[in-house]
Amino acid sequence: MNDIYIEHIDHTGDAGLRIRAGSLTDLLTVCTQQMVRLICPEGRIRRSLARPVQVEGADLVELFINWLSEVNSLMSIHYEIYDVFTIASLSLPDDLPLQVKGTAQGEPVDPERHHIALEIKAVTFHEAYVRQTEDVWECQVIFDL
Repeated sequence: MNDIYIEHIDHTGDAGLRIRAGSLTDLLTVCTQQMVRLICPEGRIRRSLARPVQVEGADLVELFINWLSEVNSLMSIHYEIYDVFTIASLSLPDDLPLQVKGTAQGEPVDPERHHIALEIKAVTFHEAYVRQTEDVWECQVIFDL
């Protein structure tokens, strides 16, 4: 992975992330890992299962929001926690609709090892962006807690 910059954003009643990475794929995977670490900041996550994740979006912001929302939903529905995200395909910003296909690897939540610190109710569009500046990709996302 290229140089990664991660900033946690304090937002009243919410939590946010601002991330920079060298590629769009790295940006998406790091953002997803950081979202999971907001939910479960402690505990080693074993990779005993993999769930497919596939979403579409009309633009990069919607694609990111849909991906993060889908991963959050999968964790909630199946009571699982993931830590490795593999992107199998990610359409380019000029291919519409945008699509991302990948997998989330992790395991069922084990209360003995995983401290669930908070619940993300929604991944919001409020102040969200995904953009490329020179050779760096960056995003910002706010989570409703």
